Amino acid sequence: MELSTESGRTLACQGGPMTPQETAAFEADPDFRAAIALRRADDAGKAVGSTVAPPETWRPVAERVAAGVSGWLPR
Repeated sequence: MELSTESGRTLACQGGPMTPQETAAFEADPDFRAAIALRRADDAGKAVGSTVAPPETWRPVAERVAAGVSGWLPR
């Protein structure tokens, strides 16, 4: 995956790429594919001039994801 310049800079600030062991553990996580999709969407949102759907479009998706994470959704 190619990162934006800013994402590359923040990755370096966060300790750099994962080790092979960290990568294997991440790939074994049941939410691995969802995390990658979120990461790609986040990085794509940093492109100047990008057109994205308004926030209210994403609310139902965010609520479904949040509902699946015990205790995350505010009451």
